[in-house]
Amino acid sequence: MKHSIVCVLFLLILSACSNSDQEVAITKKSVKTDETVQEDPVLEDTSMDSEEEKMVLEFTLPNEQIIINLEHVPILSQFLRGVNDQKAVIRDMELIKLEVSKQPYYLLEFACYQERCSYLLLDQSGNGQSFLLTDLARYKQMAPSPDNTKMLFLFERKKTKNQTTLFTHQVQIFDIEEWKPVKVETEEYSLDYSLPILNASWENDEQIELSIADVSSLESPTLEYWYTSEKRTRKIKLTLSN
Repeated sequence: MKHSIVCVLFLLILSACSNSDQEVAITKKSVKTDETVQEDPVLEDTSMDSEEEKMVLEFTLPNEQIIINLEHVPILSQFLRGVNDQKAVIRDMELIKLEVSKQPYYLLEFACYQERCSYLLLDQSGNGQSFLLTDLARYKQMAPSPDNTKMLFLFERKKTKNQTTLFTHQVQIFDIEEWKPVKVETEEYSLDYSLPILNASWENDEQIELSIADVSSLESPTLEYWYTSEKRTRKIKLTLSN
């Protein structure tokens, strides 16, 4: 299973975003369920009498059912074709509901291996857009911007070095109106899994504030040393690129 998931990651990157003008890719149905119910996802063939196979993924969340048409989300279709045990990888998927100004978006966690997963952002409105945010990570938090036009995501990676467990993080800003990532202006700090980020929040619509590990003040400015020290942090403010 390890080789199947690793090999298919290349296909995921090639098809990181998708859209269709012909048919809705993601639909939502209201269903009566327990407030805490979240059933395992199911792969269904909806082709009926048609000779053409039409596969959908169904996720049941509290009081709603989300149906993903795989024909119009090629990143998922390619992933499922590339694994040996479809039932196992589908059972391990998780659909996380994200609300921005009462508009539901969904974050699909899939292709997990050794506590690292891929994350696909899904928009149920319109034609049902999707975008691959990151691979080989764990989702930690999402915060909408004050004007509800962007999302701030925090992802985490874990590794062991010299018998010390290290956690590093990545911050991503995603514009949900333009449906694309937004760059953050920073030359001094790398936000791509190089440092622990203890907290991430919005200062205003164009600026974010991060609480990061302060390794510069240490006698040995390394992550391993920081994790065995007092774990001092520092706050920085970063501006989004136009």
